[in-house]
Amino acid sequence: MHRCHHHHFTLIEIVLVLAILAALLTVVLPNVGRIPAKYSRAKAVESIQRVFSDASLRARTTGQVIQLTVNPRNSTATTRELNYARQTNMSNRKQASGGNTEESALWSSKTEFSDKIKWLKYGNKQNFREMNYRFYPNGEASGPNASFEWEKQEYRLYFDNLTGTVSVVAMND
Repeated sequence: MHRCHHHHFTLIEIVLVLAILAALLTVVLPNVGRIPAKYSRAKAVESIQRVFSDASLRARTTGQVIQLTVNPRNSTATTRELNYARQTNMSNRKQASGGNTEESALWSSKTEFSDKIKWLKYGNKQNFREMNYRFYPNGEASGPNASFEWEKQEYRLYFDNLTGTVSVVAMND
């Protein structure tokens, strides 16, 4: 005849397991609450970078000048494909911006950034109503660097005029 031995947990073993679980939860739960905020912040930064890279890519693929205008007051970006009466290159671009060429929009789109983004004055800006960027078919671009804040975290948007790329860097992380 064979006897079955049943092993039961003691009260001390159960209490010990519960204490370990409670300790783990006190460490994990505060960090879990921050995950959505980090995700939202990363998504907002990525949307800014995507708008700039899309404008640069569109200029190279269409052969047209693309103008990107960021409006800091309502946190929107308007992208327009410009049609010049005569094409300009880097050497006579200053003349073109002085009004010697007529431009009209062939295509336009508007992107709304997160309402939690607060654009900040960066550098010596007299007029902070809008920030204008232009992307040219040869990959070059023109426009200012910018700065914005997201939930007390400051970011700098560095704009590379030679390649038309933008990088966003957290400043007080």
